[in-house]
Amino acid sequence: MLINHYPRLKISLPYLKKKIREILSILKLNSLVEVTLVNDQFMKVQNHKHMGKRGTTDVLSFPHTHVEKKDLGKVNHFNKKHLGDILISVDQAKIQAKLQGISLQKELIFLSVHSILHLIGYDHANPTEQESMQKQESKVWRKLYKI
Repeated sequence: MLINHYPRLKISLPYLKKKIREILSILKLNSLVEVTLVNDQFMKVQNHKHMGKRGTTDVLSFPHTHVEKKDLGKVNHFNKKHLGDILISVDQAKIQAKLQGISLQKELIFLSVHSILHLIGYDHANPTEQESMQKQESKVWRKLYKI
């Protein structure tokens, strides 16, 4: 796992790496993921370039493996592979953390959970997909924080 850092970020990158390893373990994934922490200016460009959307976003996921719907949740399909790349906007994470009354670190971890699920095929384009993805997010979150 590689985490590129955001200049002057006041979080523990080793802790973030540890939590991402735990997320992969909870999902029973023996896989690699690259996470890059960026600012809104960079994210705005990437969101337009890759998603065709104007403005920034909190996170973008770039899977390295195409997932058929029938393979959703089948972890053996992903093991020993590079799942993909994740871009997280620290600027957006700060805003969202403040709105939710949580630490920036917890928001970055939540966005990592969300993104890793995208990398293995989960989505939220319609209500059924959204419900399935939210169930997985909750399951991982409960195990991650033992709640």
